Amino acid sequence: MSTHTSQPPTNARHIVLVVLCAAAMIAYFSRNILGVASDVIQQDLDLSDDQMGLVMGWGFFLSYSFMQIPGGLLGARYGSRYVLTSLAIIWAIGTAAMGATVGFWTLFVAYFVVGIAQAGLFPCTTISFSHWLSPGRRGFGGGSLTSSMSVGGAVALALTGFLLESVSWRWICVIFGVPAILWAIGFFIWFRDRPEEHAEVNEAELEVIRGDRPHSEGVTRGASKSASWGTLLSKPVMWLICGQQFFRAAGYIFIPTWFPRYLRQTWDVSTDESGYLSSIALWSVVVGAVVGGAAVDWILKRTGSRWLSRPGFALASTSACAICFFLVYLSPSLTVAMVLFSAGAFCQAMAAPCTFAVNIEVGGSSLPKLYSTMNMSGNFGAALCPFVVARFVSWTDGAWELVPVFFCGVYVASALCWIFVNPNRQISD
Repeated sequence: MSTHTSQPPTNARHIVLVVLCAAAMIAYFSRNILGVASDVIQQDLDLSDDQMGLVMGWGFFLSYSFMQIPGGLLGARYGSRYVLTSLAIIWAIGTAAMGATVGFWTLFVAYFVVGIAQAGLFPCTTISFSHWLSPGRRGFGGGSLTSSMSVGGAVALALTGFLLESVSWRWICVIFGVPAILWAIGFFIWFRDRPEEHAEVNEAELEVIRGDRPHSEGVTRGASKSASWGTLLSKPVMWLICGQQFFRAAGYIFIPTWFPRYLRQTWDVSTDESGYLSSIALWSVVVGAVVGGAAVDWILKRTGSRWLSRPGFALASTSACAICFFLVYLSPSLTVAMVLFSAGAFCQAMAAPCTFAVNIEVGGSSLPKLYSTMNMSGNFGAALCPFVVARFVSWTDGAWELVPVFFCGVYVASALCWIFVNPNRQISD
């Protein structure tokens, strides 16, 4: 009999989840300034729509995409504690520097730096989840992380719209850089890469965290046991996981980038109203991610089927999102359009927890490479999206009302990728 049977488990794993979710929320402050403030920034810096699209797309997501794999490998080698602390400080400086820009290229470079620094956030977080969360809590963990991203985005959109009434967009950039500095200090002091290394974790909590996970799951810091790149790239499951993320991320990024402009052009709302309405869509993502995370874990517990609780659930929710977006195009009023758009955002967010769980279960010791590559693919989609939307509107003679139909097709493509994903085999098998 264990000597600690009467000892209740400590709660460090819950604090870890909260701390990492807080990082995601803070990161999205930096990413959501430009959408609401785009008109003011374009006027101040004399930028065209295409230039603004390039900044919001390639300015951030080019560096963010290409640094996903290096960020994940750094996290695997040196641990999230050191890597995330350093990156948070760098993206805070980059965010504040956006406020000092004087034209297209300086804004592009500042946002580029933010992208470099934030690239390692989610690969490192997923590695930490593999150590700190039991298999039965990964859906909730992924949902909470996705929810936190959108909380940060929703707060940033609404707060930017509010502050623009009395504060320059330049000072908003400085203000939004401060929380990352404070988070980095607290994180470095308290966090440890593995629960076994943390003074506030007892044996009872270690047993809860270990759960029934296979011995092969998780990433050993500093070790190099993952499959080769040739092996990974030869696996169809890797391309499918990357494909669904490419399209789903492209659809998501529409909300914090061009959605405020879509509302202003299609429904004739004011700048501050577009910020508040966009934040409503992101709050739908918040709720959808939490509901999806709970549903994923519940389905796994009730059925024991990883396919139903991962790919099957993602397929159904993403398909529902595509239907909602098509119905937005047919909406007779702004109220109906917002209800349908929010429902679509809710549905696409329910698929997000599936990606975290599938990566951990399929990736095994190759998790840093798999997740980083998937996230890189998603951010290529996010990088292309703002510019493609600007081109799409130009090709259709300014028909912003057709944009939801475009995203209906994007989400159909994401849904189709899930059909053939097998979550029961590790990618190195």
